[in-house]
This record gives sequence, structure tokens and C-alpha cells, in this order.
Amino acid sequence: MLLKQVTQSSKIVKRGRGRLRLALNVAFSRGAVSSASGLASKSRGFKSNLDSFAGFAFALKTFNLNIAFIKLNSLIIANRDLMIRSASSMLPFPLALAAFVAPVAFAALVAFVALIIVALFTLIVALAALAAALAVAMTFAERRAKVKRLLKALIDLLL
Repeated sequence: MLLKQVTQSSKIVKRGRGRLRLALNVAFSRGAVSSASGLASKSRGFKSNLDSFAGFAFALKTFNLNIAFIKLNSLIIANRDLMIRSASSMLPFPLALAAFVAPVAFAALVAFVALIIVALFTLIVALAALAAALAVAMTFAERRAKVKRLLKALIDLLL
């Protein structure tokens, strides 16, 4: 009886980690473990099934991943039957995936083309800077040669 404590209302309360669990989390865990079929109604769609989705989000938020995966799987199974009943219906997951992947792929292509254009302009600017540096160096060399010739002529004149 070292881990239990009796309160004034004569209820036994556990000490330690057990008391930190929320009552909602415990009830949710019991419901998920007892039956996965009760987590999502097979006669309703996603619109009326927000309680199951909220339970999945709560399980994911509290890092109870086993129960989160059970809830997600039961949601998919329950709503899959509604979508594949008629031949004209399409599953929304591939459409959602395509709607997400298409802009990402387009952005990657645009970024790649922009990178090529920027690299080309950078190369042109670097070559222009190199040519300008060579021209400046040649100009200084020519001026230096002229100054040397003038000084030599002046010295010859004076001597």
C-alpha cells in the first residue's frame, strides 16, 4: 500500500504516473482497444464522422501512435466502402496526393530553370569582370612602359 493514498472522501487514489492520465485519454484508449469497428461508423461519411477524426487527432497529439493508427485505419476502411460502391466514384486520397504533388513538382521545375538562368548570368558576369581586370592590367602596363621610356629619355637628355 505504499503507492496508494486514501483521500478524505474514502476513495483510493494512485500515486505516480497513473494519476497523470486524463480521464478522456483512458476512455479513448479503452474504446479503441475494445473494438476498432466502433471507432468509425460504416453507414456515414467523413462529414458526420468528425468524432472519429477528432479521436485520431487526439491520439496523435498525445503520442499514442498505436491507437492513432487503429483509428486512422478504421476511418479509411469505413469510408472506403462508401466510395467504391459506384463505378463512377473515385478515391479522394490519390486526388489529394496529386493535388499536393503537382504544385511541388512544378515549383521544383521552376526552381531548377531559375537556377540554370542565374548560373548562366553569374558566369557571364564573372567572365566580364575577368576581361575588365585584364584590360585594366594591360592599361597600367602600357602606362608604366610609357613612363619608363619618358624617364629614360629625360635621363639621357640630362646626361
